[in-house]
Amino acid sequence: MKCYRVANWDENFENHETRKRARGMPYVLVPTKHDGLTFSRLMSEPDGTALFGAWVLILQVAAKCPQRGVLATEDGPLTAQDIAVKTRSDPAVIIRALDVLSSPAIKWICRDLPQARQKPAGNGKNRQAGGKNRQRRGCNETERNRNRTERNGTKRNRTGSGNQFSGPFGFGFGQASQQGQADAGLSQCDRASVRDNGKRARATDRRQSAI
Repeated sequence: MKCYRVANWDENFENHETRKRARGMPYVLVPTKHDGLTFSRLMSEPDGTALFGAWVLILQVAAKCPQRGVLATEDGPLTAQDIAVKTRSDPAVIIRALDVLSSPAIKWICRDLPQARQKPAGNGKNRQAGGKNRQRRGCNETERNRNRTERNGTKRNRTGSGNQFSGPFGFGFGQASQQGQADAGLSQCDRASVRDNGKRARATDRRQSAI
């Protein structure tokens, strides 16, 4: 069943504030332009003033419909009798207004199928896409953790092997470190014996030099 729809509703009867409202509007924005050709045609009718009054009532009903601008409810399209009952107006005037306002000379109202509300994409597809995205993020996070661990291991290896490099005079820092660790492992008596042996060797060298 065809229904009535206000032409160019969003362009002429909405603004940035009304578009924020999800439900029906408590008021309707009506242009104040009186020098348009279609307005002049409407007001030139013998009952032009009554027709314009009916037009404002129709706009008010359209502003409270589930899909603003479309004269239909959850139960289906609104008829002229329905609009008259809602606005407590004369059904004959509403019928006449709908006929004139939808004529090729005025075209303020269109007669067509109600525009179906756009539904979000299939929930199943969205869930699948979301699952794939989460899986990709998990794989990327795992890869970043693996790379971070490898970099930390490389740094530790470099730090541990740094003592193996030779100094400018060819003395191995690693060897010096190992020698120091070996010396640290000697007991106090062993270190004293080593010092005494060194002293006796130096004394022997001095006596031989004196002879």
